[in-house]
Amino acid sequence: MIIDPRHLMQLTAIVNAGSYSEAAKRLGLTQPALSRNIRILEKIIGARVLERGRNGVTPTDIGLKLTTHGHTILSSLEQAKGLAEAVSSGDAGELRIGCLQMVVNTVLAAPLEEFVASRPGIRVKAEIGPSPLIQSRLRSGHLDLTIMRLTLAEISNEIEIEEILGDELVVVCPKKHRLAKSKDVAKENLSDSRWLVYSTLVYGADADRILPNLGVKMENVAVETDSQELLFHLLEEGKYLSLLPRRFVQDTRLEDFVTMVSLPERVQLRPIGIAYRKPYDLPPLASDFLAHLRARIG
Repeated sequence: MIIDPRHLMQLTAIVNAGSYSEAAKRLGLTQPALSRNIRILEKIIGARVLERGRNGVTPTDIGLKLTTHGHTILSSLEQAKGLAEAVSSGDAGELRIGCLQMVVNTVLAAPLEEFVASRPGIRVKAEIGPSPLIQSRLRSGHLDLTIMRLTLAEISNEIEIEEILGDELVVVCPKKHRLAKSKDVAKENLSDSRWLVYSTLVYGADADRILPNLGVKMENVAVETDSQELLFHLLEEGKYLSLLPRRFVQDTRLEDFVTMVSLPERVQLRPIGIAYRKPYDLPPLASDFLAHLRARIG
């Protein structure tokens, strides 16, 4: 036995209106079509659901019970309609963001907190990781937008990119190091120090090119690690210099115990920016957050 839910809603409308004619007007149906649908319902269940009388139409016992299900369907439809309207307007739904670890605090945290506070009906899923990973997640459709190193993002017909922040490498030294009080350093001041290379960051693979250009021999690299925890620990110990992106230092607790010193020659890094699917593929919620992020950073 299969009952058409529309027939239950129409039965409920007739009971609420008290007549076929009034219910037909409210439903946008003709009275004959409405009467035909009720006959189909009665045939399916094998019992009358409505009785006609001088005072209009009244439900039978079974008809009255069926109207409770009609009310449930109508209520669910109204809730679904409300949810759909909220999602369409950006007031509900899920926002999926990917972000490079090094700019979570300086770029993402404050705008995201403001946005979530202004829209209590939304849910945010934030994935933090290296640029290649979040770029892959964006392309596969698992993320709506990402904040990452832009030149690692291949330009395509599906992805838009916007630059938001430049970045550069700086010498990072413990505050008790002899170079810590220098505003800038000469190459000769770098060559006799021991160095720590953080290979997770984008410049890590180019360390064997960048450091010699600064007069630092690769044999002066004492430690190379992909562990942020070890990086922090060794820098806090005060034994090593390191070469890190300025944004990374600003976004972490490193500034508590290190000093940034500008290089003799600036080494520009790939800019940080926003990558997202073309606007026609962007959900309303993601589109609204993108506008908020632009305004906040700009």
